[in-house]
Amino acid sequence: MVTVKLIGVFITNTLTENLQKLRPELPYLVGILSNNGQRYASVLVTEDSGTEIFYTLGRSEKGLTPQSRIDPVNASLGVCLSISDGTTTYSIATNSLDINFLARKAREFSSQVDVGIGIPHELVEDSYLDKHWVTETVLDPTKTDKNVVIGILQRLAEKMINTDVRIVNARTYHDSRAKHKLFSDNYKTLSQTLYSCSVGLIPTARDDDQRIAFRIIQAPGYEVLADLPEDIANELGEEVLLHLGARKIEPGEYRVILGPRAAGLVAHESFGHGFEADRIVVNSARGGDFIGKRVGSDLVIIRDFPGIPGKNGSYFFDDQGVVVEGPTTMVQNGILNEQPLTDMNSFLKLSKRLNVRRSPNGRVETYDHPVYPRMSNTYFDTDSRGINFDEMCERVDNGVYLDQGYSGMEDPLGWGIQLTFLRGWKIRDGKVTRECFYMPAGTGNVPDLLQSIDMIGDSLEIGGSARCGKGHKEFVRVSSGGTYISGKLVLA
Repeated sequence: MVTVKLIGVFITNTLTENLQKLRPELPYLVGILSNNGQRYASVLVTEDSGTEIFYTLGRSEKGLTPQSRIDPVNASLGVCLSISDGTTTYSIATNSLDINFLARKAREFSSQVDVGIGIPHELVEDSYLDKHWVTETVLDPTKTDKNVVIGILQRLAEKMINTDVRIVNARTYHDSRAKHKLFSDNYKTLSQTLYSCSVGLIPTARDDDQRIAFRIIQAPGYEVLADLPEDIANELGEEVLLHLGARKIEPGEYRVILGPRAAGLVAHESFGHGFEADRIVVNSARGGDFIGKRVGSDLVIIRDFPGIPGKNGSYFFDDQGVVVEGPTTMVQNGILNEQPLTDMNSFLKLSKRLNVRRSPNGRVETYDHPVYPRMSNTYFDTDSRGINFDEMCERVDNGVYLDQGYSGMEDPLGWGIQLTFLRGWKIRDGKVTRECFYMPAGTGNVPDLLQSIDMIGDSLEIGGSARCGKGHKEFVRVSSGGTYISGKLVLA
């Protein structure tokens, strides 16, 4: 189990100047909205910024053609004012940070909303908390020289494309994001600065077919580039050539071992999306009927934890002011817990019929979007029964090792799941061979897959730099992973 201490630096000078000025005014706005504390109110302020740097080499008859560009991430800056009666939350949003304007809007909004006096007892807290956190980094991502980054990306692209003339394109990118958030309600004033950086390498090879490989590495700061393995570009060049010679897998049910990057896809799609509480409230997720029941083998442990330091989906408090204290366990030893991922509204509704606590999963895409219960860092955990990867392989006579996920989709109501993996490796007589299958797709029923798990690994790996949507919208940053798992899956 991941048991780590939340790491924070309790000074506010990592905030932008405008947010530093606005932060001490937030309790004043909450006072206006709440009629001096007689009802529940909150203020959320978000500011996002960042830079994406791309470098690509393309091969043609005329030789290699370089392309590079630097794209600033569209900054999102604004304020959301909210009032809640425990059943309905009313909100307005603005991109103005002027305190006089905000105070005037708060008075107008407060007078227009028909919310009575009183605060739901589930929201009452005993003491007032005032705290700031910042993601710890090894190398400050705000002081990155863009020309140096382009130079590194260029060298990576050159190494990949020079591996073989069949490699026709080598794409690289560096993504650096900073997210600042302020939150205040009747019981707290919080702020956080979150950093996440990633580097991607994507070679494309072509002969009779066209195949890709990719590697995406994430870290909180510029160390993501500074600490890249020296031979990573050469490895990716060799991998994409191996994919070029790989065949499609023969359809059928296989004994599989999933590496952490593939297992995380299963955790994310199964009882990540399948146990977000807004779906439980409206009976659009079958998991609501299976709380307290078995949905997987005794080895299955699935958790979500925003407090893992420095991951893409990490944060110190959610967008409704719930401070992260520990992981939320959705599945424990195969049993679906009475604890879905909640936001405030779904928590208040479910708490009337379930012994549920409020989890720190209320998240928004930006300040003017609605709050939904969303995943953060979702993973398969291990325990004392975990064994190492070599031992797992030794117990498989004939199977497939799936080491890297590509995409996934789950139907929370029907419990069907579809997974695509970048590749699979043939396991024969307890050994992983170099026989490769390209883009195998897995399909099945969530409980059937989880019930089939009969081995788990003894280590954890959580990573990635994905953005996950609620369907086609409301994207937030997430990570996934966990331990190795072994079970049965239909592949085609």
